[in-house]
Amino acid sequence: MRPGTKWRCIHLFDNTDMGVRAVGKAQTNAVAFLKPDGKLIWLFWPKAKDIQIIDENTFIVTDNGRPMLKYIFVE
Repeated sequence: MRPGTKWRCIHLFDNTDMGVRAVGKAQTNAVAFLKPDGKLIWLFWPKAKDIQIIDENTFIVTDNGRPMLKYIFVE
């Protein structure tokens, strides 16, 4: 994830589509998405065992094996 790229986020635990968000900042341990109000919301990278790569544009973040968040590359 690089600043300026856009990703769709879906909360899998309640099937809520959070819409497309642009990456505002990226660090080695976290990435910050821009919310509609211009504020940043941080996603701190989980351990490798908690990420499922679906394809080159999609991954899922799990919590103890339970799917929680799905990210899909948009542009």
